Amino acid sequence: MIGAVGAESGADLFRFDLATKEITPLVTTPFLDEDPALSPDDRLLAYASEQSGRWELYVQALGGGRGTWQISSEGGRFALAGVPTAASSSSSPGQTG
Repeated sequence: MIGAVGAESGADLFRFDLATKEITPLVTTPFLDEDPALSPDDRLLAYASEQSGRWELYVQALGGGRGTWQISSEGGRFALAGVPTAASSSSSPGQTG
């Protein structure tokens, strides 16, 4: 289970393991990070963040993978079903981390 929790650093994203009851931080930035969605294989996390000054969509590698990529260029958020809305995919996403 993943979710956003408000903190001094904005809304950060965490994973809660139902079996162990452990909380693992996934995205901790000074910005608002919301609308998390895991890939079916649990290797990637997609989320919306305002770190660029407006809401954009990002993908981050999990489980030892490295990198965070901005995948929208005209703003965007996720709908409840996990489908991107109001976003334009960038043909060459820029690596931000």
